[in-house]
Parts: sequence; C-alpha cells; structure tokens
Amino acid sequence: MKKVLLPLLMLLAIAGLLAVESSPSAIVGYVKYPCVVGDNLIALPMDGGPLTSPTIGLANPLMNSMATWAPGQYWDASQAYDDGEGGFIWDPEYAYTTGTGLMVNTGTGFNFYSMGTVPAPPVYPLVVGNNLVMVPLDKSNLSDTALIGATSTNFNSIALWDAGQFWNASQAYDDGEGGFIWDPPLDTPIGTPIMIYSIAEFSWPSAKGASTPVHSTKISK
Repeated sequence: MKKVLLPLLMLLAIAGLLAVESSPSAIVGYVKYPCVVGDNLIALPMDGGPLTSPTIGLANPLMNSMATWAPGQYWDASQAYDDGEGGFIWDPEYAYTTGTGLMVNTGTGFNFYSMGTVPAPPVYPLVVGNNLVMVPLDKSNLSDTALIGATSTNFNSIALWDAGQFWNASQAYDDGEGGFIWDPPLDTPIGTPIMIYSIAEFSWPSAKGASTPVHSTKISK
C-alpha cells in the first residue's frame, strides 16, 4: 500500500507546483529594471492594477524610498518607515499612473518588475524645464537619444540615470544647417525612463486626444 501511495502523493505535489506556476495567467508581460545599491531610475510601463507608493513598496521590501519628478521641478518622494511590527509604512501615500518614472533608493541590489497587461501608450504633457518620461512600449523606433531629439525642436537635452549614480546626458548642438546634432547618442530601448528638457509646453509623443498625466497624486486620508 505504501508503494502505491508514495507515487500518488508525488503526483499530487507536482500538480500543486504546476498550479502555482500557472496562477499568474492574467499577467501578459513584464519589464525588468535591475537596481543597484543607491538611486535607480525605473518606470511603470505595465498595467498591474492600482499603483500606489504602499503597493509598490510592500511588493519590493528592499526599497527605502521612491520619488517621481513633479511638474513644479522637484522630486515628490514617499519614504518607508518602520511600523514597529516588523513592517513598513509608506508616507506620504501617492497614486501613480502607468508610464510614470520613479527614482527608487535601495541598500541592496534587486530586480524591479513592472508586471501586468500592456496599457494604451502614454502621452506626456511636457512643461518648460525638465520632464521625467518613459520611452513608450510602442516606440521601438526611438532607440537612442538622437532619434528622440529628432521628434521635436523643443528639446535641448535628454538625460539617463547611470548606475554609477550620475546623469548621463545627450545634448543638442546646432549643426550649422538649420538642424541639430545630438551628442552622445545614448541607447533608449522601450520602457527606458528619461529626463527631457523642453523649452515649450506640448504633448509628447504627438497624439490625438487628451494627454495622460504622469505625475504623482497624494492620496487623501
């Protein structure tokens, strides 16, 4: 009898593991952002449901803080605090939209995953000054800063956050023929968060319809 039960129990155990593996069937994709010790610039390209600083922080316990760039030209930050019961409280609480860029700080390297369904491509309402945006998932043609810069004459610079903890910028220079040379042309695959400096207010990428706001909103308590 024991010889019969043992294989049966093993089959049941394997079936249970398969059920766990197949449970996130609603997730159709993810974008991975490797994070190093210190500050890391990531984005939220996938639609995984409500995005708030507590839900993101609790799902990534190695984070110390997260901040998004506000249109007023400052970092709007949410901080993790010990709740005294072995957990953390994220304060203040912010709600984010898909496509939002975040600067997250960690004391331990880890991989951040934005998981969920593919949302409608974001359209960013740019203000004069610095704007934190993301290369939309449907814009694989914008694979470097020169190609992004060519989409608008309003752009002066495009910067990426380097793992070495500094901004690595691509600058627009007059080519003497009525155009611009972007130097150096940095790689910007889809999902890359970038800081664009604009000299005018407009929506980017150009699209019909209303713009999608991408800055944070404080949650009323």
